[in-house]
Amino acid sequence: MDVSFLVQYGRVGRSIRSGIRMRLSTLPPGINYRVIGEPIMSAKFNEYGLSLFSSIKTLIRIFFDNISPLSGDVIHAFFWWYRRMGDNWILENDQSLSQFFRIYGNHGRVPQFISDFMYRKATVITWTNWARLGFIRDGFQEDRIHVINLPVWPQWINIDRKIENSVIFVGIDFYLKGGDTALGIFKELKERWGSKVKTTYIGSIPNEYKNGLRYVDEYYPPSPPSTVMRKIGESQVLILPSRWDAYGITALEAMMRGTAVVSSSAGGLPEVVGDAGIICRNNSCMLDAVEDLLMDTSMLKRQINNQLETLATRHNPERVAQSLSEVYESFIRR
Repeated sequence: MDVSFLVQYGRVGRSIRSGIRMRLSTLPPGINYRVIGEPIMSAKFNEYGLSLFSSIKTLIRIFFDNISPLSGDVIHAFFWWYRRMGDNWILENDQSLSQFFRIYGNHGRVPQFISDFMYRKATVITWTNWARLGFIRDGFQEDRIHVINLPVWPQWINIDRKIENSVIFVGIDFYLKGGDTALGIFKELKERWGSKVKTTYIGSIPNEYKNGLRYVDEYYPPSPPSTVMRKIGESQVLILPSRWDAYGITALEAMMRGTAVVSSSAGGLPEVVGDAGIICRNNSCMLDAVEDLLMDTSMLKRQINNQLETLATRHNPERVAQSLSEVYESFIRR
């Protein structure tokens, strides 16, 4: 079987996006594959939202996607591609079109003709049942939608040495990831704990919020994955106060580093964090959860162990490869 993977790059550096790298790490046996990347552009064009730069990139991508020669028994495309898809396409995405546009205030369905034009009869692989329901609402046939977890290999799990009473936030999109909420939580922690708690912030901060840095011990602008993983590994607790999060790769990365996760209930986060972590519906819950974890060592260890068990079961590479193999086999038989 010949498979062509169409991949996209992250916003920091030129590495393939984390979720795609994880998927490519676990492929069924007997596959000949090649990886085709998107056009190389400046990092500012790699925004995932609606802006001037992302619109320009979309136009360039539409042109690129339709002139690129493609071959193979299966075309497996990740995230957004703008070539009219025939029956030989697999689309892997963490959210549907209507879910993506909901970020910007659209609470309805994307018109059927848009999905039909862009994706036609593509088979869909997604990462959560939340996203699956989004694709169904967009008019996709249920039997064409497959939920397959991202794999986590045991060798990726590294329980780093922690800094005592340390809390970290990671988020490039300030508003969507709740950067303002994180700064508010850091403020409360500093006022209650003072220098006994260490706060780390990785991501963008608009100028009007820069005064919140007084409550941050370590600040890093959007950073390469190696830096992010290292700083997460040093921290006891990761907070994810997202207003919108289709999946939450950062939560998965924290679980791999033995860092307790406290997140909002946005998007697919409840499925990723699940019962192993702590899901909050308001800021006071998140603040209380962080303090409980910092004050109760046994609670912290128990949550970390639960998270590791979740990785071993739900994200088992062998099970993931088998699920992907079944999708490919049924796809070829169509």
